[in-house]
Amino acid sequence: TASADRLVEQYSRGMRQRLHIARGILANPDVIFMDEPTVGIDPQGAQELRQLIPVLIGQGKTILLTTHYMYEADEVSNQIAIINKGEMVASGTPSDIKRKFSKIEVFEINLKKINPDTVKDLCAIKGIERVTPGSDGLLQKLTIQAIPNSENEVIIKNTIGTDNIEAVVKRDPTLEEAYLSIIK
Repeated sequence: TASADRLVEQYSRGMRQRLHIARGILANPDVIFMDEPTVGIDPQGAQELRQLIPVLIGQGKTILLTTHYMYEADEVSNQIAIINKGEMVASGTPSDIKRKFSKIEVFEINLKKINPDTVKDLCAIKGIERVTPGSDGLLQKLTIQAIPNSENEVIIKNTIGTDNIEAVVKRDPTLEEAYLSIIK
């Protein structure tokens, strides 16, 4: 059968989501509500939607977007409100929220190898909130979230051992890291 003859319910969830978005835009409203619009959409479709939002804003539309994907909120939003248990706990631009409301600083450390006790030793340090092991190519990687303190970098390097460290990057927290810090 032709696609025109198919019922909407017969389409995949992602295609139904796209149809709902198209139907909402078709009426040319001034305000568009998008409730988790990328849920069920393949990565390419989600990217296309994230590229469409600034175009709609450029046409004078106001977009109200709800999402649990902090990357998405950070990428497409001019203003964000974080709601926890029905109460707004933070609002502002993504940069404002990351800067003002985050109670952490983040270190990404590439090292030759992660010794078995390294994560445990780092977690025992006062002010270290979270240590996440991973890898970056051939190198091992630790992402360390800590309460801001001018001594953190020195303490972390001494705990890991400077001869084992390939690189240390201190960066601002992502919106997701700030979110987790806010609602903690």
